[in-house]
Amino acid sequence: MKCTKILRIFSIVIILSLLLVAMPATPAQADRGVTLDPEEGNIGDRITVTGTDFNKSTEDNDKYANLYFSSDEADTLDDIDDEVTHYKTLRTGIWLDEEGDFEYTFTVPEVLDDGDDEEDVTGGTYYVYVCHYGYPDIRAVAEFTIIAGEMTIDPEEGPVATEVEITGTDFSSDKDITIEYDGVDVDIDGDDETDDDGDFTSYILIPESTAGDHTITVTVSGNEVEAEFTVEPEIIVSPTSGEADTTLTVS
Repeated sequence: MKCTKILRIFSIVIILSLLLVAMPATPAQADRGVTLDPEEGNIGDRITVTGTDFNKSTEDNDKYANLYFSSDEADTLDDIDDEVTHYKTLRTGIWLDEEGDFEYTFTVPEVLDDGDDEEDVTGGTYYVYVCHYGYPDIRAVAEFTIIAGEMTIDPEEGPVATEVEITGTDFSSDKDITIEYDGVDVDIDGDDETDDDGDFTSYILIPESTAGDHTITVTVSGNEVEAEFTVEPEIIVSPTSGEADTTLTVS
């Protein structure tokens, strides 16, 4: 009786082992993804997108993907035109090779105007979405950072009425410039809009203000960049000329 039970258990073990050998191995989940090079830049820059492990093309059936650039944050399996409404279509119908990979280079757009809502591209975080061709659901996401632009001022300190040169680089091209001093618009001499490279050189006069630190703000296409200017008290000597032993007043 005991031997029969042992033989029965042994037989079950052998059968289970044979079943495990016969079962096909489950393939590993594809590491689908998308990368950007570089991962930050300015409007007008050229960015290379590399995608891996999407649908694979075969000799009989080509596969394709669509690319979108958006300010809306979404997850995989969310839909374009549902969770993502502000976007620019970078490309439709990118061919996927036999490994399901692709590479594509795009220009960072100035405006998102292909979705339900339109908006200008400004400094901050944006997203590149990959969808399979003909389907709205997002299959992969990569983040991209728009650099708002840079500015310098010269000089950085001085009395009221000092002329300050403001130099800006890497802003949106051919856009109007607004300059504020402590939140109030000031008159601009020199460039009043950026050039084809997104650069400019403008001049302002420091308005009446108290001694101390003040903020100069440049705005281009919604991008705000700030610099600090220090107002120094003006020294006034009276009189400015006179004979020996003349009493001077310094204020």
